Amino acid sequence: MTRSAPLVFHIGWYKTGTTWLQAGLFDTHPDIELISNWIWVKGDPFLRYVITARTGEFDPVEARSLLPRTSAGSGGIDIYSAERITGHPYSGGFDSFTIAGRLAEVAPDARVIVTVRDQGDLVLSMWKQLVTEGYPGTFDDFIGSEGFDAPAFDLDWLAFDRLVDRYDSLFGHDNVLVLRFEDLATDPDRYLEDLCSFLEVAPMRSADLPPPTNISWPMQRIRAQRWLNHFRRSEFNRFPLPWLGARPTLALARITAPIWSRKQAASDAQLAAIRNQFVDSNARLSHRIAEQHRAE
Repeated sequence: MTRSAPLVFHIGWYKTGTTWLQAGLFDTHPDIELISNWIWVKGDPFLRYVITARTGEFDPVEARSLLPRTSAGSGGIDIYSAERITGHPYSGGFDSFTIAGRLAEVAPDARVIVTVRDQGDLVLSMWKQLVTEGYPGTFDDFIGSEGFDAPAFDLDWLAFDRLVDRYDSLFGHDNVLVLRFEDLATDPDRYLEDLCSFLEVAPMRSADLPPPTNISWPMQRIRAQRWLNHFRRSEFNRFPLPWLGARPTLALARITAPIWSRKQAASDAQLAAIRNQFVDSNARLSHRIAEQHRAE
């Protein structure tokens, strides 16, 4: 299939402001066509094929045929946005390099947007998100997962510079933009200016976009939901006994949240120790980001 508009992959990570970009800038900008099914990611045939095709059986021609046809106007761009491209927290991003290679086979001339976040804040936010989706384990269970028999969460996945280097090698340094969640929080207009400049579309201000979405639940509700997840069938708990179903457990968590503790799931010392693991990796990434700013 020949595309009539340039293609950009926005690959996440999870919990780095991706939903705000999808529902805000990407879905409202007149020069951008958001071509991925970001609301029901599992129902997107392109992403499903890229992720699930067995090694040795992946066909870039077939994958290319599953990309939605563009309807972007003259001068517009297509954006395919899916956090799952960087891997999934539950499985520790074990397939992130494989997916990167497959995207390069499908669209070697594409550009790539990578969004990252402080690892301490990120891993805690990821755990909370998994709890809302049915994960029954504690934060300590999550970060202490072992992946011998099957992939599991691995903190090394959050050494962002490794995957950024991979995308640089596949698509070219100038075709990969790295953005920090913290910059979005402190100076959203500058963040959008950098992003729109990379995309070569007209700039937009944060005031023109919808407010942030996908806000984390309070800790009391997270604790209630985690306990109730023992009775909820999900990808993270295949055989609950007894089974109450997703909707009842979500409703019960909301109702019973006030009786649960507000204590945070991770101590400051625990999060600091996690951050300390990435000092060198983050220094390399900061150098990489500084280079892209000098190139502007």
